[in-house]
Amino acid sequence: MKPAILFISLYFIEIVSSSRGCKDEIDNVIGIYEIDEGPSIINLKGIKLATYDGQRRPHCNNAKAEVTFPGFVKVIEGELIVNEKVEISSLQLVLTAEHNSLFIGKVCKNGKSVNTFVDDDVCNLDLCEYSKEICNLISKPETISLKEKIPNLIPIPETDSPVEGEWKGEVITKQGKGMAQNED
Repeated sequence: MKPAILFISLYFIEIVSSSRGCKDEIDNVIGIYEIDEGPSIINLKGIKLATYDGQRRPHCNNAKAEVTFPGFVKVIEGELIVNEKVEISSLQLVLTAEHNSLFIGKVCKNGKSVNTFVDDDVCNLDLCEYSKEICNLISKPETISLKEKIPNLIPIPETDSPVEGEWKGEVITKQGKGMAQNED
């Protein structure tokens, strides 16, 4: 018997770049896009985040938005569409992450560590433990303007892991006991 997966959504994070320096909400912008735009319990629409350093200043590196640890992000536009009631107690963020280097390479795949220096718990996060505010937003069906509901800066904590450099990542939201698998 296969474990039930109640919902899965796949997101792609794109860094929007510019050569003008680091103007707030212009150069320090990261877009988050759904790869699979089919119906899901939760869908994203036009989400853009601005990046800030630990002193709350707009942050870029080589004219590209850059996330710092510690740092902040702020929602500048976008909607979260909750199509069905979400059982928030079992909501997980399942990560696939790859560093742009031969020495580090892929770190997480489908929520599991593929690097001996990284624990599985880094690759599979409890959304409600990470952000109760976001968890409470998605508990009932509605279309949510994220800029209105989350007007403040969202803190990004300091990390013990060496996360410096260019990263490519995918996040799958998962509810239930099933494990999302990519067909490779």
